[in-house]
Amino acid sequence: MPQGELIEDAARALASRGAPAATAELHLARGLLATPAQPPRAAGHFAAAQHLWQDIDHPY
Repeated sequence: MPQGELIEDAARALASRGAPAATAELHLARGLLATPAQPPRAAGHFAAAQHLWQDIDHPY
């Protein structure tokens, strides 16, 4: 299974669970996959992960 599909499967499974740490990690994974081809998109995912971690008082 390609990495992108694995990430999206995890995102669907977590969609209604209210798991901010897991959601932050999904953004991190999406950012890592986007980095080589789409740096601005990657930056958006990294920023979203950072904000989610800050919202739950955990360092990024």
